Amino acid sequence: DPMNQRAQLGPMARSALRDALHRQISESIAQGAVPLTGCSPIDRAGFYYQPSIIDHVTAAAPAYHDELFGPVEHGFRRSSPDNFQPR
Repeated sequence: DPMNQRAQLGPMARSALRDALHRQISESIAQGAVPLTGCSPIDRAGFYYQPSIIDHVTAAAPAYHDELFGPVEHGFRRSSPDNFQPR
């Protein structure tokens, strides 16, 4: 319940979903994204993934063109507003 102030992060539904998210993030980092926090599974029972932030996501990265289903926020940088291209 997002209105419950005591709510904590829950697990993902299946290991395959957690593993796919981790591959997307790892590949995005390999393509130049900068990990700021998290970016790995949590070592505990269940299919948990750390809340994660990646920045400087490039157009070659999965985080740029795929939808990430998990606790991930990602940032895109442009040299100016005129250099922005919608994805």
